[in-house]
Amino acid sequence: MKSFPKALLVALFTVCVFISHPSLADDCTSHIAEMFTNGPLDAYQRPPHRHEKQVVDSAGNVSITFQSIVENPLRTISGIKGGTMTLTIDDDTWTGPGPDGPWTPSENNNPKNREPWHKAMQAQQAKNLTATECANGVKLNGNTWNMVRYSTKTDPNPDMNNAFFGWSGTVYIDSNTLQVMRLEQTGFFSSWLPEPGKDTHVTLFTYEPDVKISVPE
Repeated sequence: MKSFPKALLVALFTVCVFISHPSLADDCTSHIAEMFTNGPLDAYQRPPHRHEKQVVDSAGNVSITFQSIVENPLRTISGIKGGTMTLTIDDDTWTGPGPDGPWTPSENNNPKNREPWHKAMQAQQAKNLTATECANGVKLNGNTWNMVRYSTKTDPNPDMNNAFFGWSGTVYIDSNTLQVMRLEQTGFFSSWLPEPGKDTHVTLFTYEPDVKISVPE
């Protein structure tokens, strides 16, 4: 749980969204659940990419921007844009003043052997879906994408004092590549927060097949 971002992040851009032919709720829920295994919502099938996440408060002000370079979920460079970055490869981490380093070994606060942990959380999120909505041909900022919307949460983790967390999300997916292009998350709640957060996170994805993250020399 320590790897989950501290601030709970980004207000929506002002957009007009046109939704055509919403799916029936049960079919839509099943459709979204399937996306968590070898589909758009499965981080382990996602090609190498960069993404930028803004945190927007309830007044519409961007409070922080996170930047990530991802070869896969176990090989990443991430941190606050313009600030210190963390390079993580499997169970080892380094920190540096920017995405190009130079890198200094640092303590790894992530759970060991993270892939089963990540995939277990994905499975819980697929199981705990509510308030689902699906639509194709949604127009946003000059793009036409497929859209899914849902609320979800993880199960209480007995190894971490029954900690859990959840949110409501809207995901925009390229109909050709079936990859996530834009992710909006809001209404964050957890076992350690007294009430749901009011911030919104907006993450924009750019896919770059040549992204490689190597162990620093």
